[in-house]
Amino acid sequence: MSRRAPGEGTVFRSADGRWEAMADLGPDPATGRRRRLHLRGATKADVTAKMRRAQEQGRPAGWRSAGDWLGTWLDVIARTAKPSTLKTYRTHVNYALGSFGAAKLASLGPEHLELLYDQLTRRGVSAVTVQGVHRTLRSAFGEAERRGLVARNPARLARPPRAETTEVVPLSLAEAHAVLAVVPGERNGARWLFALGLGLRQGEALGLCWEDIDLDAGTLHVRRALCRAPWRHGCASPERCPAGRPAGCPDRVGGGLVTVEPKSTRSRRTVSLPKPLLNALRAHKRAQAAERLAAGELWEHGPHGGWVFAGATGRATDPGTDRRQWKQLLASAGVRDARVHDARHTTATWLLAAGVDPRTVMDVMGWAQQTMATRYQHVPTELSAEATRRVADLLFGER
Repeated sequence: MSRRAPGEGTVFRSADGRWEAMADLGPDPATGRRRRLHLRGATKADVTAKMRRAQEQGRPAGWRSAGDWLGTWLDVIARTAKPSTLKTYRTHVNYALGSFGAAKLASLGPEHLELLYDQLTRRGVSAVTVQGVHRTLRSAFGEAERRGLVARNPARLARPPRAETTEVVPLSLAEAHAVLAVVPGERNGARWLFALGLGLRQGEALGLCWEDIDLDAGTLHVRRALCRAPWRHGCASPERCPAGRPAGCPDRVGGGLVTVEPKSTRSRRTVSLPKPLLNALRAHKRAQAAERLAAGELWEHGPHGGWVFAGATGRATDPGTDRRQWKQLLASAGVRDARVHDARHTTATWLLAAGVDPRTVMDVMGWAQQTMATRYQHVPTELSAEATRRVADLLFGER
């Protein structure tokens, strides 16, 4: 007797000779609980036909194709993700829709995904991006498997292209000193002292409010992150919107600067402020008070006591503006080009190189996994030279 596929339903003959069926209508959209319907008929063919009709009518149309399920997953299940993450999900899902969106969800196999990966690779999409697409699909179809919509997650069997791990190249000690030398002349210069001294993520630093900082205790509490959310159409018929793109829609909604939860549970943390950063923060607060006085009624006070690294009128700093200011700072310091996130790499590297226990580094950086240390650690040239000198002394030095 062949094994039934998930959701196929059951047809059997009862003791009184009548045929019966237990139709599987799939999970309830609201609760996720599986729904079943008991049917009776005079013949096996009769009750089987009833079961098939009930299944077609009872299952949401959104679960009949891979594309419809991915749309449901994106709009309903993954909607609580950070705006930047959700934007990435949408890009990845759009790749999939163009390749196998019309395929039946139940018949989807790993070869469908591998064909997509091959198509993306031929188009010049990097292996790192293709692996990101794979992770997104693994999450989406994993949820379908958990709800009994597919027998198995095809992404668990599919093989994405291998991507070489990019080496993290932090700022050297000389480069960091060069940057710190020009910070005092910069407005919101303390922002970059925090970037290099504490390794805060960009969103965490820009999301800081004065209520998050205890100057007397010398502590900082990471409670939120600031990011830019994409706009959505607010008009009744987005396909007819004269602007086309959601950002240009006259009734656009949901976009702009928003605060979100930190990246992970461990990202919500308390960090001790060393004396140099504490002194810099006090000076920064005095400078901001002078700006607030000069701005007068134009000053926007912001939430939770106001933004720590605010604009000239108290508004939150846009991440794009923050990136441009970092690039300008590097140019002023005569330092090679680097990303804002490389300042965080630099902090992690020097903490580990200084011999700080990895578990402590994990708490300071807000890492969810201690294995992150293996990716962030890059032995600085200065310490590498010292290490080889000690080995040479052992091998060739005078006894």
